[in-house]
Amino acid sequence: MIRAVVFDVGGVVCTFDPDRRLDALARETGLERAYIHHAIWASGLEERAEVGALPAVGVERTLLDVLEGRIDALALRRAWSSAFTADPAVCALVMSVELPCFAFTNNGPMFTNCLAHELAPVRRCFERVICSWQLRARKPDPVAFERLCRELCRAPQDLLFIDDNADNVMAARSVGLTALVYESVTRLAEDLAAHRPSRCGGGVGAAGSGAAPEAVPAIPRARR
Repeated sequence: MIRAVVFDVGGVVCTFDPDRRLDALARETGLERAYIHHAIWASGLEERAEVGALPAVGVERTLLDVLEGRIDALALRRAWSSAFTADPAVCALVMSVELPCFAFTNNGPMFTNCLAHELAPVRRCFERVICSWQLRARKPDPVAFERLCRELCRAPQDLLFIDDNADNVMAARSVGLTALVYESVTRLAEDLAAHRPSRCGGGVGAAGSGAAPEAVPAIPRARR
């Protein structure tokens, strides 16, 4: 039975535009875009941050240093968060789900910092937002999903996972999660309706299963 839903962030809950972040960093620092891209991404710095290979408390300082001290922490955070724009329709749909909802994203400590500030509206859609750096594993590594289940204290079969990346969906399925590729808000609404738990506990009602899932009463869930 599905007991909780896990959403990807970039590409599902938010549109993700890394060029917008790169432009903002170039504008704030006066450095070339190519230099910034190499220093943070091509060098593997951000990937190491995303798998928790760097001390979380030192990531911001490291970024400020590689940007040659030409930007302060506030401007860095604002530029970083500019890559993510919440999709109001998806956020409204998440808020309407009658089960606990979580987010799981490949991101480092800078994104977690943004969630407390510019991206707070995204944070409020979920019980928790879990980043890959906290699990020390990134999607589509199956280990990331195994650790996600332990972090949420849920069995794999209890979770419905939504992601726009087919490789991530396949990895989640390999661990035992029910996982679907995000295509559109309309399709997402249909998928969520089709995979709601049945009242009698007989499992997941799914489209095309031969029997319509029984309606369940709404269960308001607290927001934090």
